[in-house]
Amino acid sequence: MIQKFTYSTQEERERILQEQTSAGLRLVAEANLIDENYLIFTDEPYTPPQPSNDEILSQTVAQLTLENADLKAQVQTLAQTVAQLLLK
Repeated sequence: MIQKFTYSTQEERERILQEQTSAGLRLVAEANLIDENYLIFTDEPYTPPQPSNDEILSQTVAQLTLENADLKAQVQTLAQTVAQLLLK
């Protein structure tokens, strides 16, 4: 449920904000217009936006690129170790 509260002074705004957040509502919008100031609250819980498929794919590619670089470094280190052992 969404509720709108108008106010005219900063003290009134603070009082409304305190009362409504104490009642479990969450502030979702505030407007300061020429002839009206108001706060909008909701009782719905916040749900963060879900990443898009492109964002998930980009994150996966970035992670795999880092893992690949790490594995290349490990292979190079092992190759150097093997070469040193063969020279002994």
